[in-house]
Amino acid sequence: MHKGSLIQKLQKKKFRNKELSECNSQLIFGLSGIKLCKKGIITSYQLFSAKKILAKALKGLAKVWIRFLPQRPITKKPLEMRMGKGKGSVFDWICEVKAGMILFEISEVIFTKELQKHLKIAIQKLPLQVKFIHKLL
Repeated sequence: MHKGSLIQKLQKKKFRNKELSECNSQLIFGLSGIKLCKKGIITSYQLFSAKKILAKALKGLAKVWIRFLPQRPITKKPLEMRMGKGKGSVFDWICEVKAGMILFEISEVIFTKELQKHLKIAIQKLPLQVKFIHKLL
Protein backbone atom coordinates (compact mmCIF):
# COMPACT_ATOMS: atom_id res chain seq x y z
CA MET A 1 0.00 0.00 0.00
CA HIS A 2 1.09 3.54 -0.63
CA LYS A 3 2.07 5.88 2.18
CA GLY A 4 -0.87 8.23 1.54
CA SER A 5 -3.64 5.60 1.49
CA LEU A 6 -5.63 5.45 4.71
CA ILE A 7 -8.33 2.93 3.81
CA GLN A 8 -7.46 -0.76 3.55
CA LYS A 9 -8.68 -2.16 0.26
CA LEU A 10 -10.12 -5.68 0.11
CA GLN A 11 -10.54 -8.23 -2.65
CA LYS A 12 -14.05 -8.70 -4.04
CA LYS A 13 -15.54 -12.10 -3.24
CA LYS A 14 -18.22 -14.11 -5.00
CA PHE A 15 -21.68 -13.62 -3.55
CA ARG A 16 -22.99 -17.01 -2.44
CA ASN A 17 -26.28 -16.76 -0.64
CA LYS A 18 -28.64 -19.63 -1.35
CA GLU A 19 -30.16 -20.68 1.96
CA LEU A 20 -32.37 -18.95 4.50
CA SER A 21 -30.71 -17.03 7.28
CA GLU A 22 -30.63 -18.64 10.70
CA CYS A 23 -28.98 -15.73 12.50
CA ASN A 24 -30.81 -12.37 12.69
CA SER A 25 -34.15 -14.07 11.99
CA GLN A 26 -35.87 -13.42 15.35
CA LEU A 27 -37.01 -10.15 16.93
CA ILE A 28 -34.77 -9.23 19.87
CA PHE A 29 -35.08 -5.50 20.63
CA GLY A 30 -38.52 -4.48 19.39
CA LEU A 31 -42.03 -5.85 19.04
CA SER A 32 -42.35 -5.40 15.28
CA GLY A 33 -39.91 -5.36 12.41
CA ILE A 34 -39.18 -5.47 8.69
CA LYS A 35 -37.99 -8.85 7.42
CA LEU A 36 -36.36 -9.57 4.06
CA CYS A 37 -38.05 -12.09 1.77
CA LYS A 38 -35.27 -12.39 -0.85
CA LYS A 39 -31.50 -12.39 -0.86
CA GLY A 40 -29.51 -9.57 -2.35
CA ILE A 41 -27.27 -6.59 -1.80
CA ILE A 42 -28.16 -3.34 -0.02
CA THR A 43 -26.03 -0.21 -0.31
CA SER A 44 -25.40 2.18 2.54
CA TYR A 45 -27.45 4.93 0.84
CA GLN A 46 -30.52 2.70 0.55
CA LEU A 47 -30.25 1.51 4.15
CA PHE A 48 -29.84 4.93 5.75
CA SER A 49 -32.48 6.64 3.58
CA ALA A 50 -35.03 4.02 4.70
CA LYS A 51 -34.01 4.52 8.35
CA LYS A 52 -34.31 8.29 7.99
CA ILE A 53 -37.89 7.99 6.69
CA LEU A 54 -38.80 5.51 9.46
CA ALA A 55 -37.43 7.82 12.16
CA LYS A 56 -39.29 10.78 10.66
CA ALA A 57 -42.55 8.82 10.49
CA LEU A 58 -42.34 7.67 14.10
CA LYS A 59 -41.51 11.22 15.34
CA GLY A 60 -39.90 10.01 18.55
CA LEU A 61 -42.86 7.79 19.51
CA ALA A 62 -40.86 4.62 19.02
CA LYS A 63 -37.26 3.55 18.67
CA VAL A 64 -35.79 2.06 15.46
CA TRP A 65 -32.89 -0.42 15.44
CA ILE A 66 -30.82 -1.41 12.41
CA ARG A 67 -29.77 -5.04 12.78
CA PHE A 68 -26.72 -4.92 10.49
CA LEU A 69 -24.53 -2.37 8.74
CA PRO A 70 -22.65 -2.31 5.42
CA GLN A 71 -19.26 -3.98 5.82
CA ARG A 72 -17.86 -4.61 2.33
CA PRO A 73 -16.22 -1.73 0.45
CA ILE A 74 -16.72 -1.34 -3.30
CA THR A 75 -13.87 0.38 -5.13
CA LYS A 76 -14.03 2.34 -8.35
CA LYS A 77 -11.51 4.19 -10.50
CA PRO A 78 -12.31 7.65 -11.90
CA LEU A 79 -13.53 7.98 -15.49
CA GLU A 80 -10.95 8.40 -18.25
CA MET A 81 -8.16 6.83 -16.19
CA ARG A 82 -5.66 4.57 -17.90
CA MET A 83 -5.20 0.92 -17.03
CA GLY A 84 -2.92 -0.01 -14.16
CA LYS A 85 -1.97 2.31 -11.30
CA GLY A 86 -3.43 0.01 -8.64
CA LYS A 87 -6.89 -0.40 -7.22
CA GLY A 88 -9.35 2.50 -7.16
CA SER A 89 -10.56 4.34 -4.09
CA VAL A 90 -13.57 3.24 -2.03
CA PHE A 91 -16.74 4.25 -3.87
CA ASP A 92 -19.52 2.73 -1.75
CA TRP A 93 -20.22 0.27 1.06
CA ILE A 94 -22.59 -2.68 0.68
CA CYS A 95 -23.96 -5.50 2.81
CA GLU A 96 -24.96 -8.92 1.53
CA VAL A 97 -28.23 -10.09 3.05
CA LYS A 98 -29.99 -13.43 3.11
CA ALA A 99 -33.68 -14.17 2.94
CA GLY A 100 -35.21 -14.27 6.40
CA MET A 101 -32.96 -11.62 8.00
CA ILE A 102 -34.53 -8.81 9.99
CA LEU A 103 -33.49 -5.42 8.66
CA PHE A 104 -35.20 -3.00 11.08
CA GLU A 105 -36.82 -3.46 14.48
CA ILE A 106 -39.38 -1.03 15.87
CA SER A 107 -40.34 -0.77 19.53
CA GLU A 108 -43.96 -0.77 20.68
CA VAL A 109 -46.08 1.65 18.64
CA ILE A 110 -49.71 1.95 17.49
CA PHE A 111 -49.97 1.60 13.70
CA THR A 112 -52.19 4.28 12.16
CA LYS A 113 -52.97 4.95 8.49
CA GLU A 114 -50.46 7.83 8.35
CA LEU A 115 -47.73 5.68 9.84
CA GLN A 116 -48.45 2.88 7.38
CA LYS A 117 -48.09 5.37 4.47
CA HIS A 118 -44.63 6.36 5.71
CA LEU A 119 -43.65 2.72 6.20
CA LYS A 120 -44.58 1.95 2.59
CA ILE A 121 -42.41 4.85 1.42
CA ALA A 122 -39.50 3.52 3.49
CA ILE A 123 -39.97 0.06 1.97
CA GLN A 124 -39.85 1.54 -1.54
CA LYS A 125 -36.34 2.83 -0.80
CA LEU A 126 -35.13 -0.76 -0.41
CA PRO A 127 -34.31 -2.81 -3.55
CA LEU A 128 -35.57 -6.12 -2.09
CA GLN A 129 -38.94 -7.59 -1.22
CA VAL A 130 -39.78 -7.25 2.50
CA LYS A 131 -42.66 -7.95 4.89
CA PHE A 132 -43.77 -6.74 8.32
CA ILE A 133 -43.59 -9.07 11.28
CA HIS A 134 -44.95 -8.70 14.82
CA LYS A 135 -43.95 -10.47 18.01
CA LEU A 136 -46.81 -12.21 19.75
CA LEU A 137 -46.82 -11.78 23.51
